[in-house]
Amino acid sequence: MATQPLRFCDYFWGTEFTSFAGFDTLCTRLKHGKHTVQEFEEFLKSRAKIEETYGRELIRLGKQYVAKEEIGTLKASWETLKTETENLGNAHLANARRLTQEHDAVKEFKERQRSERKKTEESVKKVQSYKKSSYEKQVKAKRTYESRCRDSDHADENYQKMLSMQKQKQIDDSQKKAEAARSTVDRMDNLYKESVRLLDEARVMWEREMEMCCNTFQDSERERVSFLRSSMWKYANIQSQTFVEADETYERLRQQLEKCDPEVDNDTFVQNKQTGMERPGAIQYENFYDKTKTYELPTSNQPQTSASSISGGHSHISGPISSFATRELPEIPPVTPPSSRRPEADLQTAAQPPVDSNYALLGALPEPRKQATPSAVLVEAVYDYEAQGDQELTLRCGDVLEVLEQEDETWWRGRSANGAEGMFPVGFTEPYPSSS
Repeated sequence: MATQPLRFCDYFWGTEFTSFAGFDTLCTRLKHGKHTVQEFEEFLKSRAKIEETYGRELIRLGKQYVAKEEIGTLKASWETLKTETENLGNAHLANARRLTQEHDAVKEFKERQRSERKKTEESVKKVQSYKKSSYEKQVKAKRTYESRCRDSDHADENYQKMLSMQKQKQIDDSQKKAEAARSTVDRMDNLYKESVRLLDEARVMWEREMEMCCNTFQDSERERVSFLRSSMWKYANIQSQTFVEADETYERLRQQLEKCDPEVDNDTFVQNKQTGMERPGAIQYENFYDKTKTYELPTSNQPQTSASSISGGHSHISGPISSFATRELPEIPPVTPPSSRRPEADLQTAAQPPVDSNYALLGALPEPRKQATPSAVLVEAVYDYEAQGDQELTLRCGDVLEVLEQEDETWWRGRSANGAEGMFPVGFTEPYPSSS
């Protein structure tokens, strides 16, 4: 069962005759309500301004950047991003216009309520003023009436006293005064009764106006709360609509981005900007003293080591070129170092390095220097090698290793200068000391 709403006209009275506390309380409530409506009006105005500024900035942003050098599907995505940014800006501008319209509606409602409230307040204040003046007149009439009644009683007492003195003239004077006093009392009594009647009329009139005021104010508050609720609801819908439009713009951008393919863009770039498919040939070395001798320098993927000297072609050039200049970088052995050990008898002889065919052209290799320790087999790393596991040694060009075991033709076991032991590929080394 629904509860009946409380009525203003039942709860804003008072026992004191001249009190207007109920009316003042209602007026304060409406004043606060007016302030709330005004604040919401200003809120909508500020929010619309924010939306307008944001929308204009988005449109400016969408037109500011061009990226004219871009091509292919990424360019289409970039153009879609700019277009949708402008569309989003226009959506926010439309949102600003809707908020401005709602702001104008709130402002009109505020002015209408203010006019109705002012009319009701003036009417109640008028009857309150009449009631107050009637009350003051009644109080004054009553005071005068009571004073005249006391004067009449005093005159009657004097008249009775004069009767006992048997002085006719004094008796007549006393009688006249008593009669005049009674006549004044009768007149004051009528005035007092009239003031009471008028005061009661004023009270009835005030109660009627006050009741009408309570009902009007209650309807006004009900309308105000309902209007603000509806207006705030519209505000939420306006913002939701803007977010939906924003999501649609982002969805169109996502659909375009799904078409963005880096391979297609690269192919488009190659097709439009290619400079040719033929690469430049290698540049050969030409001996300054003997033009008939040429030598192709190593490619960029080969280790380059300058030769100390070149023999042939002139009498003051002597000594062989280093074997590093023509030797190709050996492949990393395809198998892991062997784990089994050979008999120590097999480890006493180190494999002699093969003679590089390039020395046949440039001169014979000089005899290697004798090892410092006859019992130790030493090798020198001629290429860098990164260890592929804990059992291998990392080599740097120029490192000297002591051979501990010659496992096979591909892998040996050795000790580096810092004392580390492990397997290393034989093809990355040559006997120490190296040729100079």
